[in-house]
Amino acid sequence: MKVGLLMIAALGGMALLTGCQSPQFAYSAAPERLDVSGPRIVVLPLADSRTNRESDDVFRKGYLTDVQAALGQELQSMRYFSSVTVAQDNENPPDADFQLTLTLEQLDWEVPNHGAVETEKVLGHTFNFIANLTVGLPAGNLVLHSGTPIYGRSAFEVAVRRTKDQKLLWNMAYSETVTNRVKKSDCDKAATRATVMLAAFQTTQAELKEDLLKELVQEKYADGAGTVAGAKK
Repeated sequence: MKVGLLMIAALGGMALLTGCQSPQFAYSAAPERLDVSGPRIVVLPLADSRTNRESDDVFRKGYLTDVQAALGQELQSMRYFSSVTVAQDNENPPDADFQLTLTLEQLDWEVPNHGAVETEKVLGHTFNFIANLTVGLPAGNLVLHSGTPIYGRSAFEVAVRRTKDQKLLWNMAYSETVTNRVKKSDCDKAATRATVMLAAFQTTQAELKEDLLKELVQEKYADGAGTVAGAKK
């Protein structure tokens, strides 16, 4: 398990709510660094194989399209491809040298001992109510402002095929968990959940880019490269 506190701090402002709106699936991707002499790649529509879809209640409607777009942005930062296109459907994908498919397997969060945390929050609000009526001091804030961990998890599988013959060149699985510590009063906020899930996803994206670049370079200079398969956990 990785503790992604610095990354989460950087992402925190990007997941803040505006009024009652849900957060967008968005973070600051690395700047575009295309190579005009490089191959072209198309990101095919994301496949969703998750069993836990609680993140649907956090991010804005249609956020899986944003997940696909985020992957395209990350690929643009690799300084390897001459163009990166995000396809809208599988029937008529844009012409490219490579096709990449991402299958999302997990994108969620967890507050350990959530029941106990909720009980403490109720007690904190109760103490505040009683204290405000008596001494006028928010005594319950000692409980509400104490910290509790929250986990963000991201897992997906990526496959890259050569377009001209549909040869599978590369297939890898990624899974990552990051941890943040927040006030008990904030642990159930959509912005808090969004921030930790975005941090987990961005961590897996960084690992994906590093591995993909290595394998594409090997494929480029190999006499007869075979399929590369594995897992990253």
